[in-house]
This record gives sequence, C-alpha cells and structure tokens, in this order.
Amino acid sequence: MKKKRLFIAIKIIPIRKLNEAYSDIKNELKIEKIRWVNTENLHFTLKFLGDTDENKIPEIIESLNKVSKVNKKSNVSIFGLGEFPNINRPRVIWLGMKDYDSIKLLNNDIEQSMRLLGFEKNDYEFKPHLTIGRIKYLKNKELLKKLYAKYKSTYFQSLEVDEFQLFESDLSSGKPVYTIIEKFNLSN
Repeated sequence: MKKKRLFIAIKIIPIRKLNEAYSDIKNELKIEKIRWVNTENLHFTLKFLGDTDENKIPEIIESLNKVSKVNKKSNVSIFGLGEFPNINRPRVIWLGMKDYDSIKLLNNDIEQSMRLLGFEKNDYEFKPHLTIGRIKYLKNKELLKKLYAKYKSTYFQSLEVDEFQLFESDLSSGKPVYTIIEKFNLSN
C-alpha cells in the first residue's frame, strides 16, 4: 500500500504588510540557523494526518465535505509573533491568529470526523499559528526577543476563511512541496 503524508490546513496568500514584516524578521535573523518557510507554503494547520494509506483518501474527502457544509465562512486576523515551546528554548517562530472562534469550531469538527476514520485526536489545545521558521540553532536570543517585542501585538492582515484544503506534503526533495489534493468550501 502506498502512503501519502497528509495534513488539513487553511492556505494563506500574504499581502504586503505581512510580506514586509516577514522579510524584516528573516533579515534580522539572517546569521542564525533557521529554516524559513517559503511564502507560497504558508498555512494554518487544522489537523496533521501523517503517513496515510492512499486508499483512505476518498473517505477523508467525503468526511471533510460533510464538515465543510456545517461550518461557515469567517474573517480572522493574522496577528502577533510568537514561538514554541518558549522564549528560552525556541524551536518554531510563528504568526498568530486573532478572533478565531469559528476556526476553533472547524478544527473541532475536523478532529471528530478524522477520529471516526481512525486518526488519533491531538492531545494539545488547538492554537492556530502560521509557522514562518524552524530554528536549528540560535546564537542571539536577545535579537529574537527584540523582534517579539516589536511584533507581538502587530496586526499583519485580515483573512476571509472561505475554504480549507487537504494537502499532501512531499519532503523527498529536501524542501517541502505541498500539493492541494482537495479544496473544501465553507457554507455562507
């Protein structure tokens, strides 16, 4: 059986303000060992499915179609800069989301529908974030702290969430390549 590495997400098309801030952050941290996410790959992950039997994809699509019909379009804001797991041991640099109650409901419905298909429920609280960089090694934590202070309360852009996508993630070329398998339109 062939497997595909799958995840469910909301694709982001960044506008000027987000692009400028992203360029500034990358430029300030250019001497650090950080693997930056290409802007064409920016997304809010709703559920990571992992290596999945290719034959299961039609069931996943059918289930996500049902989820999309009971969840409505919404508007959210991309807001603030943060890190995981914490400022003293940062591994991921991310942009956050504000006013995301509707996205939390969507995530909950996706979690339930995927659990019925045999996928494990995430054991952490859902907090939508847009990963922009993965830190391999950080020499100057103070510089990162200054960037957090600068951008932690910054509004980057609003986003109309009218669909979500099922993606395949291919890591074989060294850089991730994300391919949309299916789009799911949210109801009005």
